[in-house]
Amino acid sequence: MTIIVKISPVDINTRMFRTSFRGFDTREVENFLGLVAEEMESLTAENSMLKDKVAQLEAERESLQRDEEALRNRTAEAETRCEEMIAAARSAADEMLSNAKSEAARLEERIEAMNKEKQTLDDYFKSFLTFNIELLKTWGQETDE
Repeated sequence: MTIIVKISPVDINTRMFRTSFRGFDTREVENFLGLVAEEMESLTAENSMLKDKVAQLEAERESLQRDEEALRNRTAEAETRCEEMIAAARSAADEMLSNAKSEAARLEERIEAMNKEKQTLDDYFKSFLTFNIELLKTWGQETDE
């Protein structure tokens, strides 16, 4: 099991080491630790900036996902409305066609009835005229005699 100890740039700069005979050059160690602390500060700042950028991008991604979902919902609603409108238009067209066919059939029946009535009247007038012509002929013959 490894233990991870977080070290900050301040820890590096303030760390004190014991000196011993034949140890490292204190100035060189301090200079190196200063460089390490500066690099660590730079990396910590960059890490913080990258974390902020990741958080920002994550927020943008979530916003885009919400927008995408809303767009999908609107598209589905629009498709449903279009289907309903098409169904209503078809229903109205079917009803109009049915009404037109019924009206056409009614008019055809009326025309047929009127044609029969005309034929009946034609037959009646022919018969009437024939009768009157015969009557006039008969009357004309009686007056000649």
